[in-house]
Amino acid sequence: MAVFRRPYVEVIRGTPPFVLILLGITILVIAFPVLALGLRDLAYQ
Repeated sequence: MAVFRRPYVEVIRGTPPFVLILLGITILVIAFPVLALGLRDLAYQ
């Protein structure tokens, strides 16, 4: 609030899309671990 000089509710209102994206990516990585492990394998080839 102090940084943006906006009411708390207005600042919080913009966060759900980011939270949903983070949850979606987390679910994808849990369901398909090859997504995360494949990047690791590419880095260490």
